[in-house]
Amino acid sequence: MSSTENVLPRDVVIRLGDHKYEKRKAAALEIEHLIRDLLAQQNEHQVRAILQVLGSEFMNNSSPNYRKGGLIGLAACALGLMDSAHRFMDLLIDPVLKCFEDPESRVRYYACESMYNIAKVVRGKVLDRFNYIFDGLCKLSVDVNIDVKNGAILLDGLMKDIVTETPTFQIETFIPLLKKYITKTNPHVRQLLVNWITALDAVPDIDMLVWLPTFLDGLFNMLSDVNRLIRNTADSALSDFLKELKRTTSVEFGPCNKSERGMVATLVMHCKSKNILARITAILWIKEFVLLGKEQLVPHYGELLEAILAGTGHQEEEIRTTTAGANSVLMDLVERTTKELDLSPLLERLTLHLVNENESTRMTSHRWICMLLEKCPNEMNACVDDYFFALLRTLEDSCTWHVVVVCCVVGGCGLWGWFVGVWWLSCG
Repeated sequence: MSSTENVLPRDVVIRLGDHKYEKRKAAALEIEHLIRDLLAQQNEHQVRAILQVLGSEFMNNSSPNYRKGGLIGLAACALGLMDSAHRFMDLLIDPVLKCFEDPESRVRYYACESMYNIAKVVRGKVLDRFNYIFDGLCKLSVDVNIDVKNGAILLDGLMKDIVTETPTFQIETFIPLLKKYITKTNPHVRQLLVNWITALDAVPDIDMLVWLPTFLDGLFNMLSDVNRLIRNTADSALSDFLKELKRTTSVEFGPCNKSERGMVATLVMHCKSKNILARITAILWIKEFVLLGKEQLVPHYGELLEAILAGTGHQEEEIRTTTAGANSVLMDLVERTTKELDLSPLLERLTLHLVNENESTRMTSHRWICMLLEKCPNEMNACVDDYFFALLRTLEDSCTWHVVVVCCVVGGCGLWGWFVGVWWLSCG
């Protein structure tokens, strides 16, 4: 390392690559003082030369001890530079980021420590590299080495403090990274993400509701995690977001663009979840969406009805009870809707569930059809072929045959339709 000795004293170079931590630490302190002196002399060229040597020749050395020395040396440089450190961000931070993936666990640990010390000096200026640091944190959080994990936890805590105290943090640049990792099932990554979502939501200048459709599915998936802490944290986060939605004046219920799933579609999907907590939570959200969105939800009536019908006959009483509440507010909303109503999505779901094996689901479907016949008889008669014969097929069901008669009469089919239906069934 002859070129290194032209920039740093030979004994400092040797001690910085020593296998003993104490010798590396002592050499780093000398580098810190040297940087301070050079800065006082306005010798920025020599400062850059030292940073380049530490970040290149030390970091690319085959000896792990030299890589550790380079890391502690860069942190020492940041301490020596203090308020001027942000002018050398690329030389300070980029080599440390590279060491997040070093094959040696101790090097990865010292990379966390070095980044912590550098970030502590530059504070908000480190956010220019936030996405790269966060990406590294996600990888370090699943490290097999416990010391590396602990180092990552300390760095993570500092980054949260810096973000929450910096009003210029650009949340929109972070969202793609959040979207990338929210699909991961590793418990350490999930815990990291849900904590960040909660922390960012607590920042007054950041509106996480705007981005909720991006990570809503991920939070619901966490409700079925085997780790209780993750489940509880995700449940708490969802509860807070729902409270915020009820206070806001504008909610994006559908997809922001065709490539993304909207919040309604996400909730419908989780209303069919095998996990009881996720399913109940999704149904509760749908109920609140109906109360909140009212006729804004007209394009989603069919999806919402599908989610409700899926839970009406569930074996869990709590799911049935919660679904019944959601069904009541949705039926009331549809009945009072004054906007033009497309019946096709509703009838498609109702016809399918008229022959459902569960009695409660069949009865719910019949009540919906009766309500629609009473609300818009002309429109229902116009598309009678879509549901009439499915309705008549249920005459053999002792629980619903009288509802079928009511539907026929209310809908204008009259007794003639009734006799034709009975004849058709007897012949078929």
